Amino acid sequence: MLTPNVVDAPWGEDIDFLRGECHYGNEDYENAIKSFNQSAANQGEDWADVHTFVYLGLCEYKLGNYNKSVSEFQRALKQSENICEAHLGLAKTHEKLGELNLAKTHIVKAENSFNYKRDDYYNEYLNEIYLSEILDFKMHLEK
Repeated sequence: MLTPNVVDAPWGEDIDFLRGECHYGNEDYENAIKSFNQSAANQGEDWADVHTFVYLGLCEYKLGNYNKSVSEFQRALKQSENICEAHLGLAKTHEKLGELNLAKTHIVKAENSFNYKRDDYYNEYLNEIYLSEILDFKMHLEK
């Protein structure tokens, strides 16, 4: 704890969200999940950064917890249907679950919502996605 009785927000971001990103980057998915869940608790479900839930979905996916991964990506989409990172994650997760029709549905949604992806010209995000990745996965699903 940096400041007693206060949830710190360096760079305007919840400290637990930033901790979660660090753990995710270090492939420590269990601790990333703890931090992202704490961030959601700090902010409240409706106020938490939508990418908190994208990261939770990615962590669960990496751990092979595909059903939990689906529910986390759906938490992101509850805030906005235009989160292409969540749709791509759902497409990949549904493919792992053998649900190819759902995978195809979400890859199209990822492509259609790509213009809404988080973007920062000065920083590359840990889970940055590119249109080429979406299109490659779409082609993979069509085989």
